[in-house]
Amino acid sequence: QIVAMGLGRWGSKQFDSCAIDLPIMHSISILCLAYCFTPSMSVPIPSFASIRASPDSFENSGGIVTAEWRVHFPHKDQYFVGVFLASEDVLNTAPIKYQFVEPAAGYARFKLVSLRGDFVFVLCRGPIDAPIVVARSNTVAVDPARPTGGRLALTGAAGEMRVTWTAAVGLEGQQAAYGLAAQNLNRTAEGGPGATYTREDLCGGYAATSGFRDPGAFYSARLTGLVYGQRVFYRYGSDTAGWSPVSSFLAPPPPPPPP
Repeated sequence: QIVAMGLGRWGSKQFDSCAIDLPIMHSISILCLAYCFTPSMSVPIPSFASIRASPDSFENSGGIVTAEWRVHFPHKDQYFVGVFLASEDVLNTAPIKYQFVEPAAGYARFKLVSLRGDFVFVLCRGPIDAPIVVARSNTVAVDPARPTGGRLALTGAAGEMRVTWTAAVGLEGQQAAYGLAAQNLNRTAEGGPGATYTREDLCGGYAATSGFRDPGAFYSARLTGLVYGQRVFYRYGSDTAGWSPVSSFLAPPPPPPPP
């Protein structure tokens, strides 16, 4: 047998350990024996595992991304698929989500929200806190500026609602557009410069180290002049960064008078 050993770490051309029977892989065995006597050359070892994520654009996913994997020579260890940002060191960062999986082949669906960075799916084996990387997927592209996570809140004033959303830090022109018809959002409210926090603002521990991810910025706009009971249509974002889908709500009644 030829035994191919590797650490399976990113940035390395080493692979997970496996064994190849020479009678089965006859052409590889001849190649390897020839190179054994040529010290200045090395034998390329093929990859024995793969993982693929689809779709490759998060905006086309509806929030659901599927990871499919195959391992030709599974190890006896437990396997799992973890979701990371493509820019992260996966061995020193907690996964966004993960699922334990059967090693030979399969698929898993992940429901995700935009974290303003491309996603990557990583097939690992071993314990979750000390994984050995087996394969890394293609990236799932994410638009970092697109506004997400809209939520409504009362302001305490009659005829008002506040809409808050998340987008990239430092965007200009963020606003909410609203009106009495989805096709006629003829009023606007400025979203402000946006507020955020960094790992230095946290108390430490995992929240400020392996578990930290850029939260983006939080923009907020106050919708005024609303009439109780009217249906109000709105969206948030900007022409440059993109807009959210149009949503609606019923304007709330005025707050009760103070006692």
